[in-house]
Amino acid sequence: VGNKVRDYKDIPMSYKSAGKALEWKFFSGGNRIIYFDAISVFNQLDSITYNWNFEGLQNNIKTGNKDAILVDIEELFKEIIKNRIPINAVYGITINNFIKIIGLIKDIGGNVQDMLGEEYHLEYIQKKQTIHELKDLFKNVCLKVSNYIINAENSRSNKTIESIVKFVKDHYYEELSLVTLSKKYFMSPVYLGRLFKNTTGESFTDYVNQCRIESATKLLESNELMVCEISEKIGYK
Repeated sequence: VGNKVRDYKDIPMSYKSAGKALEWKFFSGGNRIIYFDAISVFNQLDSITYNWNFEGLQNNIKTGNKDAILVDIEELFKEIIKNRIPINAVYGITINNFIKIIGLIKDIGGNVQDMLGEEYHLEYIQKKQTIHELKDLFKNVCLKVSNYIINAENSRSNKTIESIVKFVKDHYYEELSLVTLSKKYFMSPVYLGRLFKNTTGESFTDYVNQCRIESATKLLESNELMVCEISEKIGYK
């Protein structure tokens, strides 16, 4: 529920505040009414200053750099302690960053509820009575989300390579290159080549040649075609 307004002209403002309140749904539970006015700490966070960059943590979560994640979180809580930020505001800062991290899960189509479960609802977070407990919880969530993202990306990459392998087997006789396939799969040729080798253990070119040689061997055994005809038939033109 958004904040109360006296003039109909302010309804868009109330609607916007309702959207902010909705961001807390995951933490407060699905069957509760959330009032924007009740999350006052969240409203006041813009007035609290501390020297820390969420984007750095976000990038490290996405790339799975666990050591850097831990360093980033240590820096965040050092800043909180150094600036003597009030405990209520610390809860707000933590939950605000939780919401941003949850956004990373949603960005890849992940299921937040399945991934984090009930234990990270608002009541659970507020049960943490010291800043060290909050920090440990935040670390755990960041590492868990990072693992989830990396596993999801690896699974997606494996499916992409499986599709490419099948395509090569079905079209080895055509003119194939990383450049042409990168356009089909919306990846850069360099990244696709690296991904292919990391997944299959061999380079894209070697794999295409292997498929062609296997086909040539079968055709030679049939004794129905000349070598030049076989060469053209398998893609060497």
